[in-house]
Amino acid sequence: LWPLAVVLHVDVLRFGLGASDTLGWLNLAAGWLVPYTLGAAWTRGELEGRTSGWVLLGGGTAATAALVAWAGYPAAMVGVPGAEVSNLDPPTLAAVTFGLAQCGLALLLRDRLRRAMRRPLAWAAVALVNLSAMTVFLWHQTALMATTAAFLPAGPLPGLHTVPDGLGWV
Repeated sequence: LWPLAVVLHVDVLRFGLGASDTLGWLNLAAGWLVPYTLGAAWTRGELEGRTSGWVLLGGGTAATAALVAWAGYPAAMVGVPGAEVSNLDPPTLAAVTFGLAQCGLALLLRDRLRRAMRRPLAWAAVALVNLSAMTVFLWHQTALMATTAAFLPAGPLPGLHTVPDGLGWV
């Protein structure tokens, strides 16, 4: 629980007490350690029952909704151009609680997914898609960087650095 406590305290200091935004970069390590420690607990057999999944899903969802509704966190869990705060740059408590909900959902779906992957055709389809996942990701990044670089001399490319404001942005 200590990584979650670090994220909570850093956000209280940043958003509640006006501490420097630079302090938020502590959440980069602490925020990603939360799902990592859940994975470690899972491998030790501590998250075997469905109760763990329901607690993580329900608690994470409720906490995220409360943070968005009453604490002023943005509803977008990824950065949106023009937003005052990004939930991922650096990670915020809202992004971490959303991650807890996702981990809970994964735990609840675990047995169904295991059963589905016992079917050879389903496993082959997943394996085939997985073979090119990194390639697709890297080419996507290459295209993004090339497009950004090509339009830098002409000024910011709409959609990359502006607030979504209409069909032209898309």
